Amino acid sequence: MPNFKEGGNLYRPANGLMRMPSDVDDSGRPTPDSDMHIKDTDNGGYADTMAQLTRNQYQDYLKRYKPVEDDLIRNATSNDLYDLQVARNSEISEANFTRVNEQQAAAQQKYGLADRRTEQQKRNLDLSRGLSLASMNNESRQAIGDLQRKIMTGAAGDTRQHVNKLRER
Repeated sequence: MPNFKEGGNLYRPANGLMRMPSDVDDSGRPTPDSDMHIKDTDNGGYADTMAQLTRNQYQDYLKRYKPVEDDLIRNATSNDLYDLQVARNSEISEANFTRVNEQQAAAQQKYGLADRRTEQQKRNLDLSRGLSLASMNNESRQAIGDLQRKIMTGAAGDTRQHVNKLRER
């Protein structure tokens, strides 16, 4: 049976929530057309419940999302990505041209000949290496600039894939 509070306009059912009598039928169940303004009077009220919920959500944000957000901001505003890519470009370029030199020397040794390339040919190969490294670095600069702009603007597309790859490192 409803337990009417003094004043007669509110009652407390067994679950401890205060409801307006017009929001419930004779059995104490909510009516279909009620908008059920519920106030939890046993646990400090609606405001305290919402405040605790907000604090919990903020703690969750700090724990799970803030580190990712900080990484994205750092990647979007620093040269770290470019520096890492330049280092990789140098390693790749060095490995490729070392392999070319070894292959050319092996091709000559197959016939019992010494390396017969002239100094000019060796210099041209070094110049080619320098130009290809500069090209790789320029392409990297443009690609990383595009990625940084996409991170800052929140652009859709393949940005998510790049960001996921960044998080894996």
